[in-house]
Amino acid sequence: MYENWKTVHNSIGQQVLNRSTHLAIVTWYSAL
Repeated sequence: MYENWKTVHNSIGQQVLNRSTHLAIVTWYSAL
C-alpha cells in the first residue's frame, strides 16, 4: 500500500514539478 502510494505521489510530483518549471520559465521570459 505504502509503496504504491509513493509511486503515485512521485509521478504526480514530477508532473507538478514539470508544470511549475515550465510556468516559471515562461514567466521569467515574459518579465525580460
